[in-house]
Amino acid sequence: MASYAAFYLAGLYPVPATRQYLLSSPYFPSISFFNPLFNTTTTIVATNFVGNPANGTGGTVFVQNVTIDGKPSPSNCFLDWDVFQRGATVELTLTDDINVTCGGASGNGTDALPPSLSTGG
Repeated sequence: MASYAAFYLAGLYPVPATRQYLLSSPYFPSISFFNPLFNTTTTIVATNFVGNPANGTGGTVFVQNVTIDGKPSPSNCFLDWDVFQRGATVELTLTDDINVTCGGASGNGTDALPPSLSTGG
């Protein structure tokens, strides 16, 4: 349960039997992961981070855009394991717009959603 709590606070959800992590709003403006096997560090930075609103609702909790080492990610819904393996700077742009979809900067292409058995991925 402690590892699940750590992922939750980091804004990540590891998808079982895959190499993907679903994205959500982190509880920190920035967090870094050091991979001792590869001697790499991955840093996740949340732009527009507000933290927990005083009234407990609203806030910038939706991931609008993702860049990895300054390049737009095909999706704002998930990250692949290679980001943590090679080390990278991941910037999440947060918004209060509830209508944000998984398209990211590149639109709603086939790469926007993580692979799924239900869709043949």
